[in-house]
Amino acid sequence: MASFEFLAVVVSILGLTASITYYAIVLSNANKTRQAQIAMNFYTHVTRKEFWKQWANVLYLHEIHSFPEWAAKYGPNDTEASSDLFAVMQIFVGAGVLLRKKIIDPVELFTYLPHVTLPMTYLKVEPFIMGMREAYNDPLFGIEFENLYNEAIKLYPNLSIPEDRAQIFQNPPKEET
Repeated sequence: MASFEFLAVVVSILGLTASITYYAIVLSNANKTRQAQIAMNFYTHVTRKEFWKQWANVLYLHEIHSFPEWAAKYGPNDTEASSDLFAVMQIFVGAGVLLRKKIIDPVELFTYLPHVTLPMTYLKVEPFIMGMREAYNDPLFGIEFENLYNEAIKLYPNLSIPEDRAQIFQNPPKEET
């Protein structure tokens, strides 16, 4: 009789162990699926023509030497330029959050974005970010973008912008004529 009770306890423990293991596997797969969905949503967004048009506008048409200068030239006067800048920045801020929360692997993330895109963009908008931080006393404004840039530089230390293009992205002061 005692062995039958022992057998019942062992079978119960084995059943419980099997169900806990199964549940852990299901949760792990669900988490991986969710991470893949988030990564694909990001990829879908950064492959849209609209995003790249906004990105090109920011990189090639905006003059961003300082926040006050940008605000005076574009700010509320040019809602198209403002929306382009904020839309592009938010993509990189969002990518920084995904990276910080380890939702996406850095190598995978930088596979979705051409490697040089991130430093070019950050160097272009850095005066705006720093100016916003100072003007609004918000030391965290754009911090995820900055962290994303720093991670990219750590991961790809030899990444550089050709000298003939670097000036465009580093916002040199305008020459007086």
